[in-house]
Amino acid sequence: MPQCTICGQETAFIPQYQQWYCYRCQVYPYATHTQPSYQSPPQYYAPAYYAPQYYQPPPAYYRPPAAVPSFQAAISKVHASFMMRQSADRTVSMAWVWAIVLLQVVLPVSAIITGVALLAGTESTEIDPGHLLLIILAVLIVSIALAAVYALLTYRLVGRRDSHFRRDNLLMEGMGEYLTAVSASTQTDLNVERWTMNTLHVQGMTQDRSASLWAVLVALLPIIGIIFLIYCMMFLTKDTHQHDERQRAFNRYFEAGMARSGKEFRASGAWQPLPNRDVAAYVILTVLTVGLFLPYWWYVNIEDMNLHMKNQWEFENALVETFKAEA
Repeated sequence: MPQCTICGQETAFIPQYQQWYCYRCQVYPYATHTQPSYQSPPQYYAPAYYAPQYYQPPPAYYRPPAAVPSFQAAISKVHASFMMRQSADRTVSMAWVWAIVLLQVVLPVSAIITGVALLAGTESTEIDPGHLLLIILAVLIVSIALAAVYALLTYRLVGRRDSHFRRDNLLMEGMGEYLTAVSASTQTDLNVERWTMNTLHVQGMTQDRSASLWAVLVALLPIIGIIFLIYCMMFLTKDTHQHDERQRAFNRYFEAGMARSGKEFRASGAWQPLPNRDVAAYVILTVLTVGLFLPYWWYVNIEDMNLHMKNQWEFENALVETFKAEA
């Protein structure tokens, strides 16, 4: 049985953490994270569960403490998420919406008006084959251009959604570990805040939507592509709003935990909540208007994520400044 390197008392093996523990010093003397320069003696091995004669269960009245995250590891994760912001959170321009309005509304309406004017200026009811060919060619070009814009914008928005959610997972993990370290260092009970933050973090861990796949489904399937497009617009709207609500709640509990532990932290600006969006009404309006409502729906998906990222950037700036002040 190995002895403690601090007091010399015999240690007990804790199967939960796979380490030897000293109840007198209340430390793991052979843990690599507490003494990285010390190597465990090679003659001591973790006892197997089928060899109970080498295993001494800990007293029932005492449980060894779990490993507490360090401040430096938590701050490193927050800084890593902060450095990923430039590549993951890309603001999408509203020029995409104007391009869709031009291709989907202005050009078709202009073509109809031009065709009616040409027929009204002639006495014959037959359309010139040359004009008919030009109309068909123009419709084909506009359709291809509109499909290309839809595919590129779908790729941008879905890709931004995936990269932003991945970055936020790292940010939430770092903030949760930091609050755990604060609770241990100040001896403050923050179990409610930490448990709620962990629940929100787990709920927000969604899988990627595959931007390339959705871009292909929207662009290369002209008959049923509109179905995939509407479904894509639906989950973009829902995911953004649900993520914004979870992030705001997560930040509130983090601020509450910091305040209870005596740490000064307050975000520099107010987090503007996103407007309420009725996805079912958007689907009905898209169908009733034969797609003419889609430009506004594109505008909603672009603007909502832009606003969410702007709010989060202000919060992260205040968070990083707080870490710098405490360093």
